[in-house]
Amino acid sequence: MNFLTDQEQDQLKLQHKRERDKRVADRIKAVLLHDRGWSPQQIAEALFLSDQAIRDHIDDYKASKKLVPESGGSEEKFSKEQSAQLESHLREHTYLYVKRTIHVFCDNAPYYRNKRVEQYLATSKIALHFLPPYSPNLNPIERLWKWMKERVIYNTYYEHFDDFKGAVMGFFTTLSTLAAESVLGQALRSRVRDRFRPIESPSI
Repeated sequence: MNFLTDQEQDQLKLQHKRERDKRVADRIKAVLLHDRGWSPQQIAEALFLSDQAIRDHIDDYKASKKLVPESGGSEEKFSKEQSAQLESHLREHTYLYVKRTIHVFCDNAPYYRNKRVEQYLATSKIALHFLPPYSPNLNPIERLWKWMKERVIYNTYYEHFDDFKGAVMGFFTTLSTLAAESVLGQALRSRVRDRFRPIESPSI
């Protein structure tokens, strides 16, 4: 089953140790584990990914040493007709947005700096504001991920992937129906908020 040279194994292990992008790290682990004789099914179960995703990662590496996923974003979900309707609507109601700039705060994920995105933003009303690198505390979505992990993942064993997936999806489904005054609703407002303080400053 071994298809990696000793040098390739060492390089991949070193890259994995330094890698900050979880998607790339998962691809490296998939390649290394498959080289050790693990089946795609075993790797998928260990990494909480689909069998097909693991096969694609392994095939991509074998074909072109590819480890970095494409940064072009996901496929469009609208049909051509739906896209045309949306563009028509926006053109007809441009007056609503003439004096407005839409400010979007985001992390430093590569897809926000995609060339096509940059070209679009050059003439758009949208202004991107990038958070400082390695500062997940400033990104509310990171707080939500942490809370989700505490309630769904920590100290919990899921024998089957479908059980794990159901628990995660159930958490987010519940969030969408929370009443603000409920116990969970108050917990959500407490954990995911936009009040920040400088390091070592008094608590708010």
